[in-house]
Amino acid sequence: MIEKAIFITNIKNFRYLAPKYSRIYFGHEFCEKLIPTAYELKKVITYCGKNKLGFSLVTPYVTNLGLGNLEKLFFWLQDNMIKCEVVINDYGVLDLISEKYPNLLPVMGRLLTKQKRDPRILRLIKSEPGKRKFYKMNNQHFIVLSKKAPDALVSYFKEANINIPIIRSFLNRYRARRAEIDNLLQGIKLKIPKRDLSVSLYVPYGYIATTRLCSANPFRHPRSFSCRISSCQKECKKYSLKLRSKHIPQVIYKKGNTLFYRNQSVPPQKELLKLGIDRVVYQPEIPI
Repeated sequence: MIEKAIFITNIKNFRYLAPKYSRIYFGHEFCEKLIPTAYELKKVITYCGKNKLGFSLVTPYVTNLGLGNLEKLFFWLQDNMIKCEVVINDYGVLDLISEKYPNLLPVMGRLLTKQKRDPRILRLIKSEPGKRKFYKMNNQHFIVLSKKAPDALVSYFKEANINIPIIRSFLNRYRARRAEIDNLLQGIKLKIPKRDLSVSLYVPYGYIATTRLCSANPFRHPRSFSCRISSCQKECKKYSLKLRSKHIPQVIYKKGNTLFYRNQSVPPQKELLKLGIDRVVYQPEIPI
């Protein structure tokens, strides 16, 4: 059976909960400025306890300041003898949990699984053989004939680093028995023995790229804008952008410091299980 989880980034999003979900993901992957407070964490934990739901705390890549804020949450979880998953997107956080918090079960986040997420890949691998394109550069004309993408290249674009045994061995040393991946537009190819690692699939939003520089603030403060993360005023919680290009077959969603694509085409349950995917994480909103 496929476990169904829901990913919420705000306690106001409890409205999305439904009986089909047996687990709540709560937190943020892309910015340490959005790490939940202890009050928010306690509220979600209490809700999960009352409704017999599993709980996974989602964490971002961090600086020392962010690491300190996360450790306050980890300490509270340990002090209250709460065992739960922690989705890791920073190797420093993985090391911290491994050393000091045996009650927390680390999960390799999707920022560390290193899939090939560029939406242009879909167009590349589906290019029609023999199709002509004409270019002009420096007063010279060029004709480019497209070829069918080699099978090895198509396979490469569908894989993730968790296919590599040494990566799974590394995760095993740190008690990480699960990894998170995106629902790639070009499809997914996993080669993971079930005993090694369980896998979760995020739908419908996949991330493309993220950065510590954030351009959300100029929506309200154009004159004093600085894209440094230190100038954060959490404008990302209010605004998002849709970006379009003739070179990209998908709409790109920009929210805060991260770019996303949307893919609602989910493989059937039988195929997911064959790939080693035993959990689907539904994101009702862009996860920022």
